[in-house]
Amino acid sequence: IRTDNQGGTPIDRIKIRGQQTTTQVEITGQITASGDISSSATSTGSFGMGYFDGNVGIGTTSPGELLALNASGAAELSVTSTTSDVNIILNSGTDGSVETSYIKFNDAGTNKWTIGKDTGNDFQIYDQTHPGAQFEIQDSGDMNMMAQGGNVGIGTTTPTRLLHLH
Repeated sequence: IRTDNQGGTPIDRIKIRGQQTTTQVEITGQITASGDISSSATSTGSFGMGYFDGNVGIGTTSPGELLALNASGAAELSVTSTTSDVNIILNSGTDGSVETSYIKFNDAGTNKWTIGKDTGNDFQIYDQTHPGAQFEIQDSGDMNMMAQGGNVGIGTTTPTRLLHLH
């Protein structure tokens, strides 16, 4: 831990040295950090690897999920690789049961759209303000669009028939 010496040069207050497998620091209670957290003596903002038991929050002191990101302005999540592919993997059912994997789009806490895989392995896009999937590709390869009804318009934003061409 480095601290500022009354406006002077930062100095070491606590040093912990040893082998990676033998040196441990255990802190019980809350840790609050401001600024960059680094596990490297040559860089800032890079923590390396961390293990957390419970929820982790960035921008919040009370995360309600495993990872909660909160911003007071525009929020973006960036995943970048300079040398290889980038994937976001939703891996449900690792216990052997059949489960869903969805990405939900909310507005003011209310779910508006859902994209994902249901328990039948069907890919679906749901408009939560209307019943049923708006678009579905079933595990069999069959495709459905607006199976619960509705009109499709091409060249119009107000279709009045099942298929309205303008």
